[in-house]
Amino acid sequence: MRGAALLCLLLWSAPMALADAGDVLRGFAEDLYATSEATGGSPEVWDRLEEQALSGLAQAQSLTAPGDRGRTPLMVAAANGYGFAVRWLLARPEVRATLDARDDDGMNAWDLAQLALRQTAFACRPRVQNAAVVVPVMVGLPYYLDRQPYPGIANALAGAGADTGTAELRAHWLSVCPRSAPDLRAAIAGGAPVQPTLMAGARDVLLAKCSEEARLKHRSLLRMFGKRTDAAGVIAQSRDITQARIAACEAELEGFLPD
Repeated sequence: MRGAALLCLLLWSAPMALADAGDVLRGFAEDLYATSEATGGSPEVWDRLEEQALSGLAQAQSLTAPGDRGRTPLMVAAANGYGFAVRWLLARPEVRATLDARDDDGMNAWDLAQLALRQTAFACRPRVQNAAVVVPVMVGLPYYLDRQPYPGIANALAGAGADTGTAELRAHWLSVCPRSAPDLRAAIAGGAPVQPTLMAGARDVLLAKCSEEARLKHRSLLRMFGKRTDAAGVIAQSRDITQARIAACEAELEGFLPD
């Protein structure tokens, strides 16, 4: 009995293994999603989650160990728009020494910031209906609209000396996004700035989806009441509601593109 108690005491008092920076960032992602899904989130809540993540990074066992898809913590932070983490990591010499490390797709951290996937996913797949793709993007969108992280991340990486060539980046996006809009593909292939072009493309898709949802409701009402002579008032009211919904969509997405 005493032996078991002593063993428990030793296990309790033994130092716990520190997480890698990648584990810390995954924990932040999970907390961000959970709070955003439950309450919508707020700048105050996001500030607290970021502070907790920074505390975890300060205690991390490794700041450069690659994880899934060969991505270092800096790549993970850049890809997911965690500007607070990118800035913190770039202040560490061991991280700057791996600034141009490449993941399994050949992308470095600056490339991933240009892709800005958390805000531009719909530019790549404008007709996607899979809830596993759509729901996480929409749940997390308020955080990104508030933080607008990607331009600052790209600037910070470029300022630290990252390779900012775009030829491989453009070829990669074109290869993995074959169903993207033809005009968007032409712009990327033709040398348009990658990040703002993808941002604008994603905003256009989101606005079209939101507007089409409003129009579908109006068309459904027209099918039910369109031939009734006593339904003119109802139809006019529905038309006004539809226009108001489209205007609300535009207002909600007004802050989608960085200034």
